[in-house]
Amino acid sequence: MSLLTALRRSRRSVHGVGPALGAVLIGLAAGTAPAVPAPAAPAAPAAPAAPAAGGAVSHWGSPTEIAGAPGGGGSLRAVSCVAGGYCSAVGEDANRQPMYVVEAAGVWGTPVELTVDPGGYAVLNGVSCVAVGQCTAVGQAGRSPRHPFYVTESGGVWGSPIVLSAVSGLFAGVSCPDAGNCTAVGSGGGGRPIYLRESGDAWGTPQEIAGAGGTLAAVSCVAAGNCTAVGRDANVQPWYATEIRRVWGEPTAIPGAPGGDGSLGAVSCSAAGSCTAVGADGRGQPFYVADSGEAWGAPIEIPDAEGANGGLAGISCQAAGQCTAVGGILSSKGGYARESAGVWGRFTAFAGLPGGHGALNAVSCVRLGGCTAVGQDGRRQPFYVSE
Repeated sequence: MSLLTALRRSRRSVHGVGPALGAVLIGLAAGTAPAVPAPAAPAAPAAPAAPAAGGAVSHWGSPTEIAGAPGGGGSLRAVSCVAGGYCSAVGEDANRQPMYVVEAAGVWGTPVELTVDPGGYAVLNGVSCVAVGQCTAVGQAGRSPRHPFYVTESGGVWGSPIVLSAVSGLFAGVSCPDAGNCTAVGSGGGGRPIYLRESGDAWGTPQEIAGAGGTLAAVSCVAAGNCTAVGRDANVQPWYATEIRRVWGEPTAIPGAPGGDGSLGAVSCSAAGSCTAVGADGRGQPFYVADSGEAWGAPIEIPDAEGANGGLAGISCQAAGQCTAVGGILSSKGGYARESAGVWGRFTAFAGLPGGHGALNAVSCVRLGGCTAVGQDGRRQPFYVSE
């Protein structure tokens, strides 16, 4: 389902089409493009963006396809960077299998497929890296039933995916504050949020988070056992859950979403009690909500530069009040919005997207003005854009 179709349906269906808003935006990127042709040459450099509210100026490069995806195409759903020019991105290829691709010294390699469900379906939804060649990725294997799985990279070598076949559900996001300590979140088969914790290189078993039903789409951890996860509850309200000293509290709905409901697809925490989450509200508009001093504020819409509906699927914050978010709008253009000194600028679409349109699903920033975003373009190819 494309984002255009989803946003034209009822408000409830808008936010129930996948484990995270990033998965929704994949449909927007596909649009009505024809069969995958040969990779195109990089587009002409995009002009520097105008100053955002708060005085921030962005200097993004050209949206660029990553060639060689297995099956002839694919989509990147998540990215994690440990330094400028050193990133790992994950998603799914045209064979409907999970893939990863690595950037080293500013050069992206060829996407590599991981075999999880031969002849079936599997996808990686999230990735978190603590150093070059040391990452953890999570996702979903199968459709009906579906099972969560994880896979780790050590010393630049990816291991075999571990499918939790005894558990029904999926992992939508993962965060690793340091080596051997990761937390994955998602939704279980019973419609309840779940998490899985790695502690000292040893993985536990998936656990439900007590409370109401719903899903978790993303997680950000500032230390082992201290995490914040976001998503939506069973009433299609944005919500969050917080882990303090390895104990998860019950998920809590965030009231006041414009349009009466909404879904959060990404979160980034720069310190304990200092988090910002983004998504799409019941009016089909991108919005953010911030936790400052361990108290969440009201959801606030981000103005769209073209006046079209859309949503934000990824966010990365370097400090309180310094964040970059990415997503897509209904004119089928991926773009970004930036917060500087606590003030958000407008959503700005990228020019020169291969195939004429596309969507960005995730972003990772190693410094203010040093971000990499990934997604799928209008030619159904994985692509990136960096600044």
